[in-house]
Amino acid sequence: MEFQMNRTLSEPIAVRVTPRQALRRLRMERVPRGLERAASFIETVAALADPRGVAVEGRVSERDDRGVSVGGVRIESALLAGHLVGDRIVAYAVTLGPAVEEAASAADSPLDQYGLHEVGNLFLAKAQVRWKRRVREAFGLSRLSSLHPGGLPDWPIDGQRAVFGLLGDGARKIGVGLTESLLMVPKKSVSGIFFPSRALLVSCRFCARASCPSRRAPFVDAASPASGPACGVGAHG
Repeated sequence: MEFQMNRTLSEPIAVRVTPRQALRRLRMERVPRGLERAASFIETVAALADPRGVAVEGRVSERDDRGVSVGGVRIESALLAGHLVGDRIVAYAVTLGPAVEEAASAADSPLDQYGLHEVGNLFLAKAQVRWKRRVREAFGLSRLSSLHPGGLPDWPIDGQRAVFGLLGDGARKIGVGLTESLLMVPKKSVSGIFFPSRALLVSCRFCARASCPSRRAPFVDAASPASGPACGVGAHG
């Protein structure tokens, strides 16, 4: 069957982080001069980060209860197959570029390393949210859920091959690639699938990691996550 890919979107992403948001992310509310330190980390990360996103729309050519195919690319996810509405999906990647990670790794003190890493992660999370909104607007998709490879057993890390197969040259154009072990480079990057659904589906709802600072939805233990709203999928925001 013909490989059916449609529109591509690739552009910079405007990201804004406040000192209070960084302070909470760093869990430094009780640290002397914590707000001042948080603001300093923001200033450094903002100067180094180059937030960019790419998104490629595809149309599902085959679908069963275990996953979907977009042309010749197979996505093995029962969650996606069970919740996708219609036949449109959007593969995406978002990155801050390499400079934030390099600066954090080269920082002299453990506190500076921690601060730059965590504020960088906060910038990345904000960029991902902004990119989802931009994709929704650009592609005319009013309701979008998201999944990313490696976030859940339902779609393990080898799903990166499918995402990057769908992105094609788009990933390279924003400076993103995969290692042999399927980790993204630069490290401050994220990828996945956006797709229309009747109810909000995010990986966080099926992940039991209690202390994750990037959690975007509460964990709901579910015996059958692909079975519909009873699995903890909530209403769209």
